[in-house]
Amino acid sequence: MSWQSGSAEALAARIQELEREVADCAANNQRLVDDTRRRVAQLTALQETTRAVASTLDQESLLRLIIQQATSLLSGEGGLLNLVRWEAYEDEVVAGCGSMTFAIGERSPLGESLSGWVTLNKQADVSNSLGADPRVHRSAKAWVDQRQVRNAALAPLEVSGRVIGSLVVVNKRNGQSGFDQGDLDLLQSFADQAATAIRNAQLYAAEQRRADQFRVIGEVSGEITTIMPVDEILTRVAHLVRDTFDYYHVGIGLVEGDEVVYRVGAGNLWESMDFKFKPSRLKIGRQGLTGWVAQTGQAIVVSDVRLDDRYVRMEGTAALSEIVVPILVKGRVIGVLDVQSRRVDAFDETDLQVLQSLAHQTGAAIENTQLYEQAQQAAVLEERSRLARDLHDAVTQTLFSASLLAEVLPATWEMDQARGRELLQELRQLSRGALAEMRTLLLELRPNVLAEADLGDLLRQLAEAVAGRTGMAVQVTVDPACELPDDVRIALYRIAQEALNNVVKHARAEHALVELRCRDVDDSGRNSTAWLVIHDDGIGFDVNAVPPDRLGLGIICERTSAISAALTLDSDAGQGTTITVVWQAAAPGSPEESQDAAK
Repeated sequence: MSWQSGSAEALAARIQELEREVADCAANNQRLVDDTRRRVAQLTALQETTRAVASTLDQESLLRLIIQQATSLLSGEGGLLNLVRWEAYEDEVVAGCGSMTFAIGERSPLGESLSGWVTLNKQADVSNSLGADPRVHRSAKAWVDQRQVRNAALAPLEVSGRVIGSLVVVNKRNGQSGFDQGDLDLLQSFADQAATAIRNAQLYAAEQRRADQFRVIGEVSGEITTIMPVDEILTRVAHLVRDTFDYYHVGIGLVEGDEVVYRVGAGNLWESMDFKFKPSRLKIGRQGLTGWVAQTGQAIVVSDVRLDDRYVRMEGTAALSEIVVPILVKGRVIGVLDVQSRRVDAFDETDLQVLQSLAHQTGAAIENTQLYEQAQQAAVLEERSRLARDLHDAVTQTLFSASLLAEVLPATWEMDQARGRELLQELRQLSRGALAEMRTLLLELRPNVLAEADLGDLLRQLAEAVAGRTGMAVQVTVDPACELPDDVRIALYRIAQEALNNVVKHARAEHALVELRCRDVDDSGRNSTAWLVIHDDGIGFDVNAVPPDRLGLGIICERTSAISAALTLDSDAGQGTTITVVWQAAAPGSPEESQDAAK
């Protein structure tokens, strides 16, 4: 009886033990099922998150999306994405979400922060007691306590063995739960995918930027190839650079004496009505980065202007980094191109190369403009000198002769009225000649009048000027209705002018003839054929013995060729000279007509 009783108790105990084991097994199975479901859900979320991250190449949008997805993946209250600035040995918060958006823009040394520890060690980590973690940077201690940030999971963003940043997710389930190894593994898996996406976006952005840089170089080349005022060149360059790269400030200054004077600019500051650039003049070698570049002729890139004693702060500016390149002409600094950004370390080697190229093109354009202006000034001086010579050789001499006649005329009239009448006639001829010469010179000052004046009147004016100056009789015969294209009329006038000058200088003629005939009116109402003949009864010359560099005849040949006319020169010693120019309009559709249309 006792044995049976003991056996029954043992059996009952065994049954209870088995029931507990079954219950524990069921609980473990349920936990495994729950863990499996959670893991599947996390992996599904990871897959969807990775797919979402891979869907964009816009870097700013990508960074925001990554930290949003990472925070959601780990059920965090907020998150941060840091990018490493190795040259400064620090990282910067470039994106945030949830409760951590306030930290965007903050920087911390790599050796003094929790994110820096993760970066330097290339190792993900969890801190479930942030307030007591010695790796948290002192600048972050305040907001960790103030905002009750209890825990964090961190993972490095690594590409090809190099860490480019880190992901930080804080306060799992609003701080009610701590992060575990599963969270850390999940975050690291996502970080690996995110790092590749960030690198691709950076490469894409770099290529886009390079394409924009080459485009703006091409646009600047196209913009400044035409001759234009210097300030207009500078304005176009400044706005092209500003609009293409969205720089905060672009300014261009030119060297004037011992100063660099800012002439134009573009960007937020220049567009503000309240902005007053002080100083707008910087002493070369003594004031600002601009003065240093103007003195040395070397470009300079400053990552943080607050740390450079040479920087001269402009009133109202928010600039943090600056790049200044010299504008050179034949090795001489004539100005500077100054670009500034509101971000620290905003410029790289590519920016420097592009801005140096633009500065070089700007210098070449300025030099071309200056050379053009000098050529114009030289042309004006040459034209003034020519007019002065013509006035001296023609009008002045004619007026001098007229004044002498006027002085002797009263006495001559008293003594011999017949001789007095001859002198009066000479005086009249000289006066008319002087008037015609003055009109011709005025035409030279206003060349557009040549295209508007009647060709017959112009030829008669030339004849009167020659007759008044030399006493040679010049007969002009012109068809009453002679309508010709403007370029033809001007060319025929210039040919007649040069031919009569040659007659005066070389022919020793007593008579000359200028004849213009027009025939064959076309559909436009203009004549399609014209003959210009200039004949004199002078000493003539051997046509075959004329030197090829004979200036007068060379000019006549050039003007004849310019209108596709035919030139005939007929002369013999003692027989005078005849120049005949025959012009015919090009037939419709002919190559000559196409060339004329292109002109």
